[in-house]
Amino acid sequence: MKWLVLVTTVFSLTACSRQPQPQNRVAASFHAEELPQHYKADLSQRKVFPFSVVPSGTMSRKGVQLKVDADAVVGDHYRGLQLDKLKPFRLAKPAQGLVSYRIGNKIFWTAQRLYLKPGEILPSDGVNLIRGRSGN
Repeated sequence: MKWLVLVTTVFSLTACSRQPQPQNRVAASFHAEELPQHYKADLSQRKVFPFSVVPSGTMSRKGVQLKVDADAVVGDHYRGLQLDKLKPFRLAKPAQGLVSYRIGNKIFWTAQRLYLKPGEILPSDGVNLIRGRSGN
C-alpha cells in the first residue's frame, strides 16, 4: 500500500512540474515575449544607427525579405535565416550578446558582448535573432 502511494505521489509531482517547452528557445533564453504577426513599429521616430547591417532596421518578416532581396550583403549575412519562421519578439529583461556590424560591404562581429535593453524588438526564427533597430 505504501509503495502504491509513493509511486502515485511521485508520478503526480512529475506530471505537475512539467511546463510546456517554448517554441522559440532562443527568444525564451533572452526572456523575450512574442508579439503579434501584424505588429507594426512607429518608424517616424526611428534613429539610424552607424554600423547597422540594415541602416533603417527591420521589425517584420516582410521587412527582412525586402532587405534581403534589395541588398546582397544583407542577403549573404541572413543566408541561414528561415524567413518563413520569423516572428517579432520584445525583450522583457536586459540581455547580452555578440552582435554583428557592417562597415561598407563587409560584416564583422563584436569581440565583446553588448547589452540589449528591455523593450527592444528582436525578430527570431527560433535559431537566430535580429536586432530590429539595426538589422544586426
